[in-house]
Amino acid sequence: MSRRPLSKMSAGEKGYVVALRGGRDFQQRVADQELYVGAEITVIQKDGADAKKGPIVVSNGTSTIRIGRGMGSKIFVGSRVKVKDLQIGQCARVTGYVTSDRDYRHKLLRMGMVKQAEFKLVRVAPLGDPVVIEIKGSNLTLRKAEADAIEIEVITTP
Repeated sequence: MSRRPLSKMSAGEKGYVVALRGGRDFQQRVADQELYVGAEITVIQKDGADAKKGPIVVSNGTSTIRIGRGMGSKIFVGSRVKVKDLQIGQCARVTGYVTSDRDYRHKLLRMGMVKQAEFKLVRVAPLGDPVVIEIKGSNLTLRKAEADAIEIEVITTP
């Protein structure tokens, strides 16, 4: 699944919140409902015969939430969370590697990106490449391709 708005998902689909596109009030309302970048969600129900009207009902694992179509169009969902999806100050944990290139995986391991290693996003360049993360007390700069080769799970919100 590529990145797309929650309002375009079908009932039964699962994904991860990868971006929130809205102002401060929107961000606060979404955070109050425990929807944040990295949250795993499942679309439970889309009301309306043609599925273009009414609220969207989603589950985030701990609760069921009703979201209007307007809010659903500002919440973007993908198949996995990437380092570039994190917000500055957000922490994550390495869960695996997307690349099948053994040498490249070893390069990531030598940089400290071992499974279960926790890191914090410190800085992102204006065009998104490179990113700076803090891992084990050191700052590490990763190119976009290197960052995309890491599977992560979000553990804290900023």
